[in-house]
Amino acid sequence: MAGYVLIVESDPDLQRRIGDALREGRYELASEAESKWAARSVAVRAPDALVIDTKLSDGDGFALAEILRRDPDTRDAPILFIATSHRGASHRAEARRRFAPADYLSTPLDANSLLAAMLRALPPEGRLDVGSGALALPGPPPPIDQPDVGHLVAALDGVLRDPEQQRERRSVERTAKNLAAEKAELQGTLRRIPFARLLRRLYEQKATGSLLLLRDAAKKDATKKIVMFVDGYPTSVKSNVLAECLGQILVDRKLITDRALSDSLARMKTEKRQQGQILVEMGALSPHNLQRALVEQVETKLLEVFEWPDGKFMFKEGDTGEANARRLERPPAALILEGIRRHYDEARQRAVLDAYVNQPVALSPDPVLRLQDVTTDPAVLAYINSIDGNESLEEILGRAPTARAEARLLLVALAEAGMITHAEGPSARRRGTPGLAGFTLSPPQGVVAAVSPPQQSGPLSGGQLSMVAETVRTQDFFWSLGIERDATAADIDRAYDAHARTFHPDRYRHSTDEDRKMAQEIFERLGEAHRTLREPQRRRTYIARLDRGAVATPDSMERAGEITTGVDLVSGQPPPLAAPTLASNVAARALYEAGREHLRTRRHHEAVEAFRQAARLVPNEAEFRASLGWALFREAPADARAGRAALAELRRAVQLDPRNRRAAEYLAQIHAQTGQPELAIQELERLLSHDPTATEAAEELRRLRGEN
Repeated sequence: MAGYVLIVESDPDLQRRIGDALREGRYELASEAESKWAARSVAVRAPDALVIDTKLSDGDGFALAEILRRDPDTRDAPILFIATSHRGASHRAEARRRFAPADYLSTPLDANSLLAAMLRALPPEGRLDVGSGALALPGPPPPIDQPDVGHLVAALDGVLRDPEQQRERRSVERTAKNLAAEKAELQGTLRRIPFARLLRRLYEQKATGSLLLLRDAAKKDATKKIVMFVDGYPTSVKSNVLAECLGQILVDRKLITDRALSDSLARMKTEKRQQGQILVEMGALSPHNLQRALVEQVETKLLEVFEWPDGKFMFKEGDTGEANARRLERPPAALILEGIRRHYDEARQRAVLDAYVNQPVALSPDPVLRLQDVTTDPAVLAYINSIDGNESLEEILGRAPTARAEARLLLVALAEAGMITHAEGPSARRRGTPGLAGFTLSPPQGVVAAVSPPQQSGPLSGGQLSMVAETVRTQDFFWSLGIERDATAADIDRAYDAHARTFHPDRYRHSTDEDRKMAQEIFERLGEAHRTLREPQRRRTYIARLDRGAVATPDSMERAGEITTGVDLVSGQPPPLAAPTLASNVAARALYEAGREHLRTRRHHEAVEAFRQAARLVPNEAEFRASLGWALFREAPADARAGRAALAELRRAVQLDPRNRRAAEYLAQIHAQTGQPELAIQELERLLSHDPTATEAAEELRRLRGEN
């Protein structure tokens, strides 16, 4: 069995990425958001290793590590620090000296490095040596000990008195009755359409509505579940099964003790309050883990359906009215993989894979299906990407460097999720070419690609997305994909898959409506580029249009004085371009001076336009970027989107020149004016570390610290 790892991270997105990376190592995971609750969690169950952010919402991660090193149960437990605020070689050396055995990783976090570091510190049993390049696919989770009958009876007795559970049961019965009385757009049995394929079908249709599931429908006590969908994603689940209770999940996951469960049940009976609130008040459970457990409770209700041999279903389209419901976190493909791990025996696996026996297997031609987020492990993604349409299922299984049973589970999930299909002919994809890990592609000679391969798993922010969207709207297809005009079909496929994955709908399922729309626009534009360039006749026609000037290109825009810099589709930042000409330097400087005058007279819109044109002519001048960022903010200080764009420009300026005083001072002013003085202090400290002579920055830093 793999070891038990406690993650202590206050940033929910970063905590999720850490968990996704380590989950692929088959570790048993728990997480806390605050150091005080982490200390309590350790007292309940000592972890085999820890991942701790150096800066937590309630203190310093190093202070927590000191406490752990004084505890006999955690004195020797490996600690991996995530440095989101403490950076540099000196911090790394100090952390290793004080808390060895330990490692120290900086943000932006690289999932490969994190998993590799944990595998070195705490090798799971049965995992092959990562140094040899061996792949270990994720296996099924360890079995959960079942409670004894007395324990279960006590738990059910408490649940029956839980008002929330009772309300959910009544709601499910009422909704099931209403749905059964209406005409359903989709209905059938799970024997004919297994639940995994039903999830896939609703995902393909981007369905929004309610799915009613019934097991043993003829019986009086039939199991009923209602799954709500939004745009093809299951968002919440309700059940009339009282045994699927919160307390039992918490005990099974070792988040609370049996004694805490019993005490909370006793208080529920007398106080008529929710169990989670009581456990938090008792100090037995952190608010963070309560929220996590509630999400897991919903997920458990859904995954249990994968075990059903049969049942009825009916789907009714329409608004679910579940805007505030607790949301499932995993996308459909990942849910399918987890459901198959838990509930598909060998016979069910064989029934799925029999359709592929003695036939070549390829990845789905539909990018929405092919690029689903089934896992975040780069090694597993590379294995999936190597399925090229030239091998049979047996050959694919035969070269999996892990247990055959684990590889079968993965392939069953890929089949049920629609990510693989029968190959129709020899594939242009070459087996063994790098997928997401180590992928590189040179842009056309003399041109900087508008895109680069994925290097992070999380979605881009709104400001970054808006810049990427503008790039794909204005650049030609070769520029957007970062390929040459004579690129082969295989080159185009690899470039498209690498870039489109960054903007796949799965990545943005939890983002705002505006961000989802922009990501969808980028995804569709990349798809249009792929379809056009992949088909020879369409590519020739497109090139002819380019040559006639019917499609805007960087060259044609430069001739018209409208050069637009590309942006990296991962970082959302403009890449470095060729050195500007003397003429463009002179013109840019004149525009910059005009913009400064507009700023002094508070003509902010005119200043934005002047600085933007200067930055287009000389994209890598930090002073131009910094002034553009400040003008954007001053033009609309209350506009969140303008604020994001301003910060993006200022961060680009800092990236170009870390010593640029104007960029640092503008960043500090924006942070201070938007109620984030700590970020303003960090920015000024960074500037002074590069340039101790920045006296104005030093004075502002003292003011923010209250030292004046």
